[in-house]
Amino acid sequence: VDWEKPQLPNNSVFLFNLGESRPIDFSYVFKKADDATVQKLEVVTAARGDFFSALTSGDSESAITTAEIYMPHLFGLIEEAKNLPDDCPIPRLKISWTSSLGSKYSKKFFTSNHWHFEAVNAILQYGLLHREKAHIMLKSLVSNDDFINQTVPIAKTLCFAAGIFDYIKNVELARWTQKPVELLPEKYTELYTILSTLCIAEAHQIAVKKGYLSGMGLSAVAKLCMDVHGKFRYISNVLQSPGFCDTFVMPQFVSYCAFNDHLYEMFAFTLLGVHSSQKAEYGKSVAYLQLAIQRGSNFDKIPGDKTSDTSRMRNHYEEQLKLASLFHAKYEKDNMRIYYESVPQAAQLEMPAAHQILQPLEWSPPTAIPINIALQESSSCALM
Repeated sequence: VDWEKPQLPNNSVFLFNLGESRPIDFSYVFKKADDATVQKLEVVTAARGDFFSALTSGDSESAITTAEIYMPHLFGLIEEAKNLPDDCPIPRLKISWTSSLGSKYSKKFFTSNHWHFEAVNAILQYGLLHREKAHIMLKSLVSNDDFINQTVPIAKTLCFAAGIFDYIKNVELARWTQKPVELLPEKYTELYTILSTLCIAEAHQIAVKKGYLSGMGLSAVAKLCMDVHGKFRYISNVLQSPGFCDTFVMPQFVSYCAFNDHLYEMFAFTLLGVHSSQKAEYGKSVAYLQLAIQRGSNFDKIPGDKTSDTSRMRNHYEEQLKLASLFHAKYEKDNMRIYYESVPQAAQLEMPAAHQILQPLEWSPPTAIPINIALQESSSCALM
């Protein structure tokens, strides 16, 4: 054990399932469109098909590219649909999606004839793909030097994804006016609050490790840890909020947030204990380390979750708690044998303030590609 350098907690980017959708033939939706319009609609159909083929390919970069090709066509189609006569229903528009994030509905297709059901889900996949991209980039780092030198693009990707989720919450979700009656998590603002906050929390985990490896002061790193702790605790509280808690049935994600909440709080106080010792404040050092053990031991480690991912997190958490206990025993012994400083009560300690250094990057949809839906000469409505 390096008594001046506590072992860093693990960090990662949680992977969610991507949604599934059924094909849409837009030329069938607008059956009475003229030949030129049909050709344009076939382009949109092909762009959507490429996007959903890429979603199942496991290649996040390719899927992101196809999403960026499809979305301008989609928003052009949405804008043009607003210009159709009010008495022109769209009975042939059948948009079907599974839930990306509610495991209760991961295999059930929800069908709607509302354009913004498509927009919300397409943009959601786009944000989740950026999270997947960040996950892959993070897993590719093999050394501490890699982490120090190559993590800025990863954190930026997570901040970009956070901006995408904020856009859905603040703009697009309100446009989806015909929501299903089922408890589908995608229809709730809480979902996008969770996803945006999660992205920034994980970006800050990266900042914690990079700062620590780069020699940032331990008290400054502790403040970043407290921000990570606060964000994961906030997510945990939102997951339990009335009306939403029954929709989001993903035990492994609930566990992921809980472990990170307590892990980074414990590590923050461990850092402050070592930092106090470095400043020759030996009694205060012991008090901070006592607090690390106390906070860490108060967490039950979710014994009911037997999934392999949670088992790994539980083992790592127990290792970190054991290390905090070793630090406490060492520093307490030194204080009792050498320094003889009184150990202050927890209430007398200065609590670290959370420090946020990263923000969501504002995102808005790409410029729509205009699609003029022209009717056949004998038709008064494109769909009848």
